[in-house]
Order: sequence, then C-alpha cells, then structure tokens
Amino acid sequence: AKRRRRLRKSVRQMYKIAPEARHEVRIEAKKLRYASEFVAGLVTSRKDKRRHKEFVAALEKLQACLGELNDMETARSLAASGAPAPDGRAEEEREARLVASAAEAHRSFAEAKPFWGSFA
Repeated sequence: AKRRRRLRKSVRQMYKIAPEARHEVRIEAKKLRYASEFVAGLVTSRKDKRRHKEFVAALEKLQACLGELNDMETARSLAASGAPAPDGRAEEEREARLVASAAEAHRSFAEAKPFWGSFA
C-alpha cells in the first residue's frame, strides 16, 4: 500500500518530469509489480483476482512506456557522444506518443483498486 501511494503521487504530470525522474518512476513501478506478482498466490477471491490482474496490467503498461522513453534518452546520449543520431522529428513525435501513453497508463494504475483487500 505504501509503494502504491508513493507511485500514485510520484507522477502528477507525466509531461513535465525529466527523463531521470521518469526512470526512477519506472524503477518504482517495477518494484511494485514484482511485489504484486510475488503475492499473487495469496489472492483468493474472484473480485481480488480480477483487481490483481488489472493492477499488474496497468503497471506493466506504465513500465513498458517508461522503458521505451528511457531507451530513447539513452539513444540521445549515445548520439551526443558520436553515434548516429535518430531522425529528430520522428523521435519527437514518438516521444510525445509514449509520454501520452505513459500518462494514460499511470492514470489506469492510479484508478486501479487495490487487490489486497482479502488478505491485508
């Protein structure tokens, strides 16, 4: 519950946070997802199983979007050090789409009801 609260508060506006901060959010999402998957066997009721599935799916989507954004940032860093640079305009559009997807995934996660009601 503590990790969930922290992650929900961490990204109020996905569009405004720096790439380093997005990476930290991704790490927090990963920790929460792994912890959620670890306790999956304790989830017994049909309602909580459904909530667990939705909760983990939202975290997976958030993690995937943030991972792609991190990959883009890494590519930019490499380009700055002499590697071939990706197409600027196409990359900007892709980044905008990924940030929007990450913001939507974060909203889905924030709205997902906790699944641990029956054993917390």
